[in-house]
Amino acid sequence: MKQFLKYISKHIACFLLVFCSLSAMAQDVHFSQNYATPLYVNPGMSGLYNGDFRVTANYRNQWAALSNRSTDARTIMLSADAKVAKGITKGGWLNAGILLYNDKTGFLSYNTNSVDLSLAYNTPMDGKKHFVSFGAMVGVSTRSIDLSEAEYASQFDGNAYNPMLASGETMVNNRFTRLNLSGGAMYYFLESSRKYIFGGVSAYNIIGSSFSFTDDNDTNLPVRLSFHAGGSWSVAKRMDIVPGVYFMNQLKSMKTDIGTLFRFVFYENVRSQKFRAFNVGPYIRINKHFDDPIGLDAFILALKLDYDDVAVGLSYDFNISDLNNATKGKGGPEISFVYSPKLRTSSRSNISCPRF
Repeated sequence: MKQFLKYISKHIACFLLVFCSLSAMAQDVHFSQNYATPLYVNPGMSGLYNGDFRVTANYRNQWAALSNRSTDARTIMLSADAKVAKGITKGGWLNAGILLYNDKTGFLSYNTNSVDLSLAYNTPMDGKKHFVSFGAMVGVSTRSIDLSEAEYASQFDGNAYNPMLASGETMVNNRFTRLNLSGGAMYYFLESSRKYIFGGVSAYNIIGSSFSFTDDNDTNLPVRLSFHAGGSWSVAKRMDIVPGVYFMNQLKSMKTDIGTLFRFVFYENVRSQKFRAFNVGPYIRINKHFDDPIGLDAFILALKLDYDDVAVGLSYDFNISDLNNATKGKGGPEISFVYSPKLRTSSRSNISCPRF
């Protein structure tokens, strides 16, 4: 019995990671810096930036405290979008983008690879301060799992783990591909580059493509619904408050990130759109999984540097849920990079989008 308990204790991190990966099968990935993942938050945000095109990159590592391998749970996301044509309404634009991400969860390498194309239309409502944007996104995702390193309790021979023993487990599919369809809309009011509000809604996995690792029955991926809102208010000559909230619900799982950044502006030129600022602030993540009650999941500290065409962000999740006993309070670091250059001098005096 002592040897069996020792075996179980030795592999507790692996079991937790397996649980995380299997739970994630019916859920999409998430980030803490939602302001740095525009196409993932809402397809309607395609083209919403002040520049000629935008490129974003995000990296997130989570649950490293549960395993000896730091890459057992990490997500990489890349996106690019641009204004492609003038719209049929005055001041309107047709925008297009591409979103790619790879998510790896658990020591069994539960992998998700996704490629999506977005199309959005942005137009002013009154020609000056009120704007709306509508967008759609379509693509494909591939999910796979590697059982070559799986270990089961049935393979314990009384002394140690014995890979020669049959596990008694079956897996019909270890890889499948599905179609993605998403849509979203948002509204924003823009007073100036430092005073604005916005709000949007979006829906992902609209067609509910089937997926299953364990059988051939149709199991539809649930729709992911989200709401996001935020803004910016100047409270001093060189200081803004930049609050934000992001709510996401998928089947019986929910998460809400809410908090604010404090933005310290040390240079701004409205005509050339040169903007340099340092942002810092706290966020709280609230979540709910399956039949568990709503509870606190993480405290997030975020840093962000805006320097003209570049924005670089760094955040860290401090786990404050019941999983804290296993993670020792450790959560996950996240890094973001956004590049939106202004190459055409004729467009430099016109600010038409909030600074996300």
